Amino acid sequence: MVQVYGINHVALDVNDLDKAIAFYRDILEVEVMKQTDKAAMLDLNGRFDFLALFEDPSINPDTPKDGHWGVVVDNLEAVRERAEKWNLTFYPDFECDFRDPFGYRVQVIRQADVTKQPVPYDPEN
Repeated sequence: MVQVYGINHVALDVNDLDKAIAFYRDILEVEVMKQTDKAAMLDLNGRFDFLALFEDPSINPDTPKDGHWGVVVDNLEAVRERAEKWNLTFYPDFECDFRDPFGYRVQVIRQADVTKQPVPYDPEN
């Protein structure tokens, strides 16, 4: 048997590491765990989850990236208020989904709503 405890990290390539650190520290109030000239690890929950940022100047921030990543927070309204100050593109069908300054879609989920999410598809039921 294998027990999955969570997702250890999400890794994003960004064209400006300092801007990415400032953005995620501002909207999520996360701290830098480790940083080099071209990479940083941002602590997402004080356990084992982190956001890894890698600087790649060839990344075009104006090109939307495929997929998205989601983060659970206790105060979705505060995150949205901070994110709005960055003049981001929000998705109207979601309470707090937006494109970050680097083209990645971020889905912010209220912790109280996590238990309301649908159960994965079960072909037996």
